[in-house]
Amino acid sequence: MSMGPLQVLVVNFDEAHLAGEIEAEFERLEAAGTVRVLDVLVVTKNDAGEIEVLRSKGDLELGDDDDARDLTEDEWAVADAVAPGGAAAIAIIEHTWAIPLQGAIQRAGGHSVVAEWANADDLAAMGVQLTA
Repeated sequence: MSMGPLQVLVVNFDEAHLAGEIEAEFERLEAAGTVRVLDVLVVTKNDAGEIEVLRSKGDLELGDDDDARDLTEDEWAVADAVAPGGAAAIAIIEHTWAIPLQGAIQRAGGHSVVAEWANADDLAAMGVQLTA
């Protein structure tokens, strides 16, 4: 079975008021076959600086990870960077929509050299103007 391109998405939240809208959107995208969420880690830090970890592997139901000591070095770096009262999330996403495109590129003899996400502001700073 082919695997689509993978993306590591890291998002910071100034306030830890996650109401489930993001989780619902991931579920919608998975049901549509657009992406597959492989792993999600959400770290919140209360005003006293105490860390709470929610983790999901392979499904979108986030569960408490009672022992934050199980975090990897990179995950700890994210947790340490969260301001009191804030949150951060790391998601590993497979772009399943791209599997046929990836196959077509490979059959044509192509291979990935660089794959990077860019936002419109970064492109504008490089002189690339997008039109909708």
